[in-house]
Amino acid sequence: MEPHDDTLTVSVRDPRDLLAYVPYRLGFRPRDSAVVVSLRPPRSRVGLVVRVDLADLLDVRRGRPLARTVAHHLARDGAERIVVVAYADRVDDRVREALDVLDDELAVTAPVTARWAVTATGWSNPDCDDPTCCPPGGHPLAELDASPVAAELVLAGVSVAASRDHAYALPVADEPARRSARRAAGRWSTTHGRPPLTADARSAGLAAWRAALDLVVTGADVPAPAAGRVLAALEDSTVRDAALLCLVPDAGDHPERLAAADGPGLVGCEPATVDALARIIGPRGEAPEADLVEPVRRLLTTLAAHAAGTRRAPVLTLLGFLAWWTGDGGLARARVDAALAVDGGHRLAVLLSQMLDAGMPPGWVRAEHALLR
Repeated sequence: MEPHDDTLTVSVRDPRDLLAYVPYRLGFRPRDSAVVVSLRPPRSRVGLVVRVDLADLLDVRRGRPLARTVAHHLARDGAERIVVVAYADRVDDRVREALDVLDDELAVTAPVTARWAVTATGWSNPDCDDPTCCPPGGHPLAELDASPVAAELVLAGVSVAASRDHAYALPVADEPARRSARRAAGRWSTTHGRPPLTADARSAGLAAWRAALDLVVTGADVPAPAAGRVLAALEDSTVRDAALLCLVPDAGDHPERLAAADGPGLVGCEPATVDALARIIGPRGEAPEADLVEPVRRLLTTLAAHAAGTRRAPVLTLLGFLAWWTGDGGLARARVDAALAVDGGHRLAVLLSQMLDAGMPPGWVRAEHALLR
């Protein structure tokens, strides 16, 4: 299950607009999936969008519990109405059965006011037998690409990947660059030690992060040795948390204070530093600012391209955190799962995985939802 949280006013009077919007919201064109769209008051604002595999819905043991979980998330989202869209090669009994499983559980939350299907040949109402309304094979898919919503999103520079794998793929540096990064990481660890680091080593690690981030902000490439030093430093959880503090507007020297505090983590930190970190991860956390988030995302992507083994886990986890914080639950899940695949005990990755399982949105999203109710 992949929740994607964002808010956009889309006309649902014409289903083409909503069907055109869904792939842009997900970031990829779904396949063999059901997508559930929450419509919130006022004016049927598009709220939570959740994608699930058709095969999971059809599983005898997991299907209905999964559908109930989706219904729970939409209830928390404040759904007033619900639209369900199936994506498959064709509409058949399997697709209708999966939609029925969803309908049975979603009805407890809000009425399902429309069911649609997007197939290899067109889009249609899977329950409609009237050829004048839903012609054989469905309405042309070109109608979706030509909708006003699709045109607006394209003009805004929003793109859609051909599949989820394409959308979530990370670049990989060439072998000489990865080897250079590994050697630099090893040298850094030899000099500064392994986690938990001393305060001086943590400060040096944060300085390496800051220097690499400055390169990204100016548009310069991060050399492989610099990437390796940052990768080694991020293995320490306090350095990682200090790097997260760089995402707080007007953070000042709070990241440096956290890195230099007496003891790991938040032990010995000043209350103001703890408060600054709560602006990201707290229940009343602030919405991300693109000018701060995007350079960090680019740096982490570069680091991931150079990382190997368990050193990938902190970077993938931070990428997962950014995805969660910006409301992209599907991407967050992919990154966190990748982190756990290389280090199943990574504490932040485990915590994020539990939060995603529980459908817990970031604090700023929860605050917005409270205002809409």
